Amino acid sequence: MGRLDKIFGNIKEWWYLRKLDFRHSKLGEAWYWLRCHTYNRYHILNMSNKDNGWDWGGEEPDAQILYANMAIMVQFVELECGFGDIGPDYEYVITAPADEVCDLHWQQSHAELIAIYKWWKYERKEEHRLQKEALEAHYKKYPYKMEFQRVDPDNGDSVYKRVPTEHDKEEELELDMLMEWEHELYQKDTDMLMRLMDIRSTLWQ
Repeated sequence: MGRLDKIFGNIKEWWYLRKLDFRHSKLGEAWYWLRCHTYNRYHILNMSNKDNGWDWGGEEPDAQILYANMAIMVQFVELECGFGDIGPDYEYVITAPADEVCDLHWQQSHAELIAIYKWWKYERKEEHRLQKEALEAHYKKYPYKMEFQRVDPDNGDSVYKRVPTEHDKEEELELDMLMEWEHELYQKDTDMLMRLMDIRSTLWQ
């Protein structure tokens, strides 16, 4: 190391220590509070994701758990890791040799992280789009026909009753398949969430 490098190293270390001193001072704590309540706002998470079906408004807790964790994951990949929006064709290459256990584990975790990221950002919306379009096509093919029928003339109660059709069994079989498809997509959401939990300990910089 040259003399100039040593001087810059000392300056860098001095500046780092001064920042720590300021951070833990009363003025530094006040400044950090101001930052976190104005423009950084680290404690506030935007869970919405238009591409994956939740743009705004309320959502059930089971969906919130998924959206919240995936939002944290995307923020980590794009901002903290500095990858940005990596695109659907990006491949994370593991370069650590097998005997470098720590580096290998770290890189394997990052490869898994990128796989989850690509699924959430690009693959999931397509999977759900196909199922939704198939379900919409089903309801167009088998529209529900309703007729108004008086059940009890004495008290005036009435109900809507579905008109049976010759395609009822065919329709029921197709709808069962579509509902099973929806269940498989829901289960995949859970599986990907659990994969994210498995590498949780490596999500820090």
